[in-house]
Amino acid sequence: AALLLSLAGVEREAIAADYALSQKMLWPRFLRQVKEQGGVDGNDPWAVPVTEPQTMLDTLAYLDQTYGGVEEYLLRSGQTSREIKRLHKILI
Repeated sequence: AALLLSLAGVEREAIAADYALSQKMLWPRFLRQVKEQGGVDGNDPWAVPVTEPQTMLDTLAYLDQTYGGVEEYLLRSGQTSREIKRLHKILI
């Protein structure tokens, strides 16, 4: 979702805030899982929703530094320029 939001021109701070909101929205599901599995010890530690805004900002900065941005990352991941332009057109 962050990559699509970035392609659409959404400001990074807004993308990071959206990412952080995921923790709030996923927390009730996590608590249900903990209850169903008999407590935290029975739960997968990777299931704990931890979505700090800085993590997303760091991820996007990494894509900039390593690939030259989201679009370049997508190109290197197998997307074509045509597909990326089509996505961009759909998103804006």
